[in-house]
Amino acid sequence: MATIGTLAAFDPKSQTWDKYNTEILEQFFAANEIDNEDRQKAILISVVGAPTYSLMRNLLSPDKPKDKSFNELVLLMKNHYDPKPSEIVQRYKFDSRNRKPNETVMDYVAELRRLAQDCNYGNTLQQRLRDRLVCGINDDRIQRRLLAETDLTFEKALGIAVSHETAIKNAQDLQTGTSTKCYNISRGQQETRAFQGVRKECYRCKGTGHTAGDCKYKQEKCHACGKVGHIARACRSKVKSNPDKHEHKHHKRENKRGSHYHSHKEFDTEDEKKSEDEDQDSFALNCINSGPNLKGNVYKVGRQAGGDLGKVAPYTVKLKLDGQYVNFEIDTGCCLTVMSEARFKDTWKNTKLPSLNQAKIKMETYT
Repeated sequence: MATIGTLAAFDPKSQTWDKYNTEILEQFFAANEIDNEDRQKAILISVVGAPTYSLMRNLLSPDKPKDKSFNELVLLMKNHYDPKPSEIVQRYKFDSRNRKPNETVMDYVAELRRLAQDCNYGNTLQQRLRDRLVCGINDDRIQRRLLAETDLTFEKALGIAVSHETAIKNAQDLQTGTSTKCYNISRGQQETRAFQGVRKECYRCKGTGHTAGDCKYKQEKCHACGKVGHIARACRSKVKSNPDKHEHKHHKRENKRGSHYHSHKEFDTEDEKKSEDEDQDSFALNCINSGPNLKGNVYKVGRQAGGDLGKVAPYTVKLKLDGQYVNFEIDTGCCLTVMSEARFKDTWKNTKLPSLNQAKIKMETYT
């Protein structure tokens, strides 16, 4: 008669002796109709593995395993590997076990059943499992739903908890699949756009589409002033003679967090013009024109140090969030709403903090 299945050696690192004996050995004997205790003992000694057999011999010395019965060998190994734990300690572990973050409800219940094995709860096991599930679910939404039920049994509580968990996960998947993606634009791209929007003319020729350093007239002699480096139509010396036709512009750069602005300046010397050439391609993010006559494209007006450029207070709206009223700043260009950890803790400092979920996205600052 062919043998059904195979028996692996006992591995104390991955299984208990009780599991190996009752769930593997006994089922192998049943499948192959092995009822004779001597045959069972012979199979056990043959397949248990060299390390376990050596331990068995040491525990029985000076006797040998073959001189003992199958049941005696099983009990010997059980007392060594699985000594009976303290019922008090096991109940403490059971009552202290709460659902961990990212642990599914079914995994949590499986762990509760494992801990309850040595608690000796008897006929009250189902009630104990129900109470621990409700108290340790670690999710306010599911917990409130369970507490609202009357005549709640363990099976009913488990069904409700699994249904809510599945619904929450499905909702998150739908939000992830339909949300609008917000891409971060690199600083270099923003600086180029600021340059194109603010500085359009080359000071050497008043042309566009190139920088002063690349201008084909940079070696030309001006017919108006006689200087080399520009042509007459862009001559600033000529403009100076008629100041009413020229808007005097100042060049200023302020590197404050959240505010940068640039504009043009007149240059009287070639060294200053050279400096301008070198600076043509270097612009800060969020630019505006600044001067006596403020005009031009405004990319962003931030808070200014020691001044006010028509600063307007942010528009806010008060919303009720998990039982607390919170002021939110309105930003129609923002794809996400965020809150700092300090603000989060301060908002719910007088009550229990709302539960949070692990974010599936990575956010970066704009600048």
